[in-house]
Amino acid sequence: MLGLLLVVVFAYAPVRKAGFIWDDEDYVERNQLLVEPGGLAEIWNPGSPLNPQYYPLVFTTFRIERALWGLDPTGYHVVNVLLHFLDAILLYLLLRRVGIGWAWLPAAVFAAHPVHVESVAWVAERKNVLSAFFYFLAAHAFLTFQRREGRPAEAPRWGIYALAVACFVLALFAKTVTASLPVALALLLWWRDGKISRRTLGTLTPMLVIGFAMGMLTRAHEYKHVFSGTAGLPDRTPWERILI
Repeated sequence: MLGLLLVVVFAYAPVRKAGFIWDDEDYVERNQLLVEPGGLAEIWNPGSPLNPQYYPLVFTTFRIERALWGLDPTGYHVVNVLLHFLDAILLYLLLRRVGIGWAWLPAAVFAAHPVHVESVAWVAERKNVLSAFFYFLAAHAFLTFQRREGRPAEAPRWGIYALAVACFVLALFAKTVTASLPVALALLLWWRDGKISRRTLGTLTPMLVIGFAMGMLTRAHEYKHVFSGTAGLPDRTPWERILI
């Protein structure tokens, strides 16, 4: 774990001099929801046109940080780097628990790979590192709940399952693309055990439903409040939309 910390610190040390860019203006600098008395309620209101995107957990963290260090970008960057480090640790532990050898190696690649620079070094992309944190936590909780196929039956620990679902919902509130988690877990368990039981599918189904519902909510918000002002987008054909 110390090695992963050194990798992350070495890779992202330059962010201490980084400022705000591009969407950071809408997300942090001029976002009145971060400072107004009723801003938190608006952040969590899916129908509010004041939200740049409906990622309420992300804007809640920004609201807390705005109260702590105002518009000094350093604090926001440090939090992103810390979250990325925690993501790498959770990935490492996840790979170990499913039996991947040399788990530290893919975790180190994950920690240092340049594909993550946008997510870590850009304040507005907090949604990626924050959603990944709860995504991995949900995966760990679900694997703890899910007994391994072939082992003796045991009483389901529904409290652990509830924790997995709660972490999954938090991941969705940070970025809706995490709706992929139930499918990813099904594939992981099928790879590990060679089959998927009906019980497993039954416990994954509510997560699929929640992910789908959140996806439709995000779609409705972005179509109404984000894309509505984009010239020509509502008139695009389905094929053109797929290409976009």
